[in-house]
Amino acid sequence: MILDVIGIQKILPHRYPFLMVDAILEMERLKRIVGVKNVSINESYFQGHFPGQPIMPGVLIIESMAQTGGLLLLQEVPDREKKLLYFVAVDGARFRRPVVPGDQLRVEMKVLSWRGDFCKGWLGVFLLSVFRRAGWRGRGRAHRPRDGGHRCKGQLVLRRRRNTKDAKLTRCRDLRRNNNVLWCGRRCR
Repeated sequence: MILDVIGIQKILPHRYPFLMVDAILEMERLKRIVGVKNVSINESYFQGHFPGQPIMPGVLIIESMAQTGGLLLLQEVPDREKKLLYFVAVDGARFRRPVVPGDQLRVEMKVLSWRGDFCKGWLGVFLLSVFRRAGWRGRGRAHRPRDGGHRCKGQLVLRRRRNTKDAKLTRCRDLRRNNNVLWCGRRCR
């Protein structure tokens, strides 16, 4: 394990209950990162999603992917306490199977391109292990499903920005022409 939750909190601004990465297993500078998210029944979102059949919401799986990718991007920032990382886009996200309490997710990111403050990467979420009861003895074992444990995949775009709490948000003229409702923190020309 390269980083535990204490090391992750020194890099990411997220805190419980919205910190969606528990550990970093592998990291190659500017290339790839592998993180782990332990899914527990004690997570607050399981109270209402869904009672009697708890399933981790897909947007939180995507957030786990974004935070793992953000750790890789923020490693390269010398003054990271003055920067924020924005989740800009996700392309081609596909959810294969539900994630339930007791699952341990392995979140992998491979960098596809770096352009200035933008990072685009391929992301995959795999089931690392499942705790199952083995017959009448009640013993548990780590199990890797036949499908390889593939839960979600997609491409993610992250953007590094200066942390400006008092920045005035203005509508970007270029985006207005395309009828998108997006905002940026810079002044448009």
